[in-house]
Amino acid sequence: MELEELGGVGEVSYDHLASFVSRYRFFLNPIRYTSLGLAVCEAMMVGLPVIGLATTEMVTAVKNGVSGYVSTDVGTLIDQMRLLLADPEEARRLGAGARCEALERFGIERFIMDWDEAFRFVCGGTLRDGVSLARQ
Repeated sequence: MELEELGGVGEVSYDHLASFVSRYRFFLNPIRYTSLGLAVCEAMMVGLPVIGLATTEMVTAVKNGVSGYVSTDVGTLIDQMRLLLADPEEARRLGAGARCEALERFGIERFIMDWDEAFRFVCGGTLRDGVSLARQ
């Protein structure tokens, strides 16, 4: 998007993305209208804490003090970013939490379990909690 003209790094190819973002202490997502951008999920999967506006799905995906910080107060977000820049251990801790949350919420295992449950529901089987779905 020609951000190089403004001092940005420019486009990063997908095959270099994980190694590129691993050099950073956090992922800032200032977008307030997108429900939950794929970039947030990707950042969490590679172990980056997420800083973002507490809007839409961000409040369910990012847990303050566990996987990053979300707030509607920009000053609070700036303070959290400064903290992570000054404290690499805290950034690593939150990054590990982000990866754990991402694997649990967005990982293939959860996806497979949900699809299996949907097929059991449609076919009249039994749900994970033991509830029978047989037609009466």
